Formats: sequence, structure tokens, C-alpha cells
Amino acid sequence: MAQIFFAPPNIELSGYERRYFGHTRSRTLYLIRNGRLTPEYAATEETTLGIARRCIETLIKYQAISDLVGLQLQTTAAHGQLYYASTRDRFTLSPKSEFDRSHMQQLFAAGYEEGRLGQWRKQPPLTPVQAAERRNRG
Repeated sequence: MAQIFFAPPNIELSGYERRYFGHTRSRTLYLIRNGRLTPEYAATEETTLGIARRCIETLIKYQAISDLVGLQLQTTAAHGQLYYASTRDRFTLSPKSEFDRSHMQQLFAAGYEEGRLGQWRKQPPLTPVQAAERRNRG
């Protein structure tokens, strides 16, 4: 399962193109992630459901980052470049419910606007563990 995918991970687009067309093409992949990819610190409700909800939210976020890393590796192997936009920390609107359509549309619009303005990013964000490891290395 993946939140984000481009092509099956075992497909070798460059090899296919060399065999059938005699050369490889460069690729540019643009992705808009409808949500944040940075940590969002908040108090967790001290109930089983509250803890489970927070765990799932965190899992989904870091699965998306992992998917971005895999997609970046895949596009690089295929002589491509990945550019993505996601919701920045300055987007502070909160959903009214778990599946608030208006909120989802506002998130998409914020990401779309960043892309339209050329605010594409190339490197997936570091997870807190990766950021701490980088700081410790000096």
C-alpha cells in the first residue's frame, strides 16, 4: 500500500526506453500533497481512542514521507526529477469533522497555489529522528 505512487517500483523505465527507442528521456514529476508533512505537536487525549487517533495520524504522515522518498529514488533512477508541494505550517485552518470536504478543498488550494507560484520542493522533509541524527553528526 502507498499513498503516493508513480509506477510499479520494479519497472525500469530507462531500460525499457533504451531497448525500444534507443535513448532515455528526462522526466519531471509534479506532486501536490493534500496535507502537512511536518510534525504537528498537540496534546493527545488520554483515552484509548485519542491515543489510537494520534498514532494513526502520525503513521499516515510518515508513510507519506516514506512514499515521497521512494518516489524520489524511483524518479532519479528513471533520469527524472520530483517536485512536490504540500501544506505549509502557515496553513492553520482546522477541519470541522474527519471528512470535512471544504477543509480538504482549502488544503488542496493552498498546495496548488504554492505550485502555481513555483514554490516546489525537491527534497522530502526529514522525520524528527532523521533531523536529530543529522544534528548529532554535527
